[in-house]
Amino acid sequence: MPFSLQHNVDPVVLKAIQQSNIRVLHKKDITIPLIKTIQSELFSMCTDINPAYIESKLHSIFIDKNPKLDIILCTSNDRRQIYGFIITHVGKCSIIEVFKEVPEISIICTNSNNPKLKLSPAKIMLYYYISALKEHSISYGILELAGLYNNISGYCLYKKFGFDEYMLLKQCYRSVSTIPMMAYIPQIDIDDVKNVLLYNKSFRQVDVLCNSYAKSDKFYSDNVKKEKMSIIKDIQKGIKTLSVPELLSLQRTMIVDSHTLHGNYDPDKPRFPTAPPKSTAILLYDVTKGSRKRTRKKRKR
Repeated sequence: MPFSLQHNVDPVVLKAIQQSNIRVLHKKDITIPLIKTIQSELFSMCTDINPAYIESKLHSIFIDKNPKLDIILCTSNDRRQIYGFIITHVGKCSIIEVFKEVPEISIICTNSNNPKLKLSPAKIMLYYYISALKEHSISYGILELAGLYNNISGYCLYKKFGFDEYMLLKQCYRSVSTIPMMAYIPQIDIDDVKNVLLYNKSFRQVDVLCNSYAKSDKFYSDNVKKEKMSIIKDIQKGIKTLSVPELLSLQRTMIVDSHTLHGNYDPDKPRFPTAPPKSTAILLYDVTKGSRKRTRKKRKR
């Protein structure tokens, strides 16, 4: 069965979405006249994305009927307001064997003029994506963060839903203005994702760029961004020449403070205590070989 964002969603989530005056429209609910009417509005939501790219995706979905692409719209209950949309594309990163059948998030955008809503449209769409991956037994979720670390709101949102920078994906995504990210779905409990959506309750340690200290100290956060960007540039230069272990080593350096699994690590369901332990276990995935590498780095006290 082809991947679809339309699936069996938790009734509690559906009820909460309805009570928030939000309607989720699936591909079968969206007509070509509707797309033509709202197309310019969709373009204006995605300030970091070329409108021609969005138009090509919409054409593939509604004109070419490409089954590898899917879309949902978040609208008001009366459909008069468009709050956001997400487009997925299966096999976009087919250059890496393990990602051949993985649906990437090609586009996810929300309207900056949205009214104050009980639930975030962006969180609803990410919940649908991860929940659909779970239902289809797909192990990975992948996307590109547009705007690099300048898009800190998008970065922190993706981190909250289980995504981390995964630089081996630079073999697929060559743009210098994006950061590839990956979520390992078997380690994500759908109830935890539901809690992020409904209660903004995080199931992960807060990322180094998303904590209150980083938000209050621009000098500190700017330095962290510079360090990460320096390593990304090294990876982009060496993607064709460096070996997988060398790339993973660079990645480990980049995310040592933000991609952490603590000492009480459970491989099936990682939990993050409020107080960090004396040491930090870091799990890195070499998905090209289907293996996992685990190392430890002592935390300075």
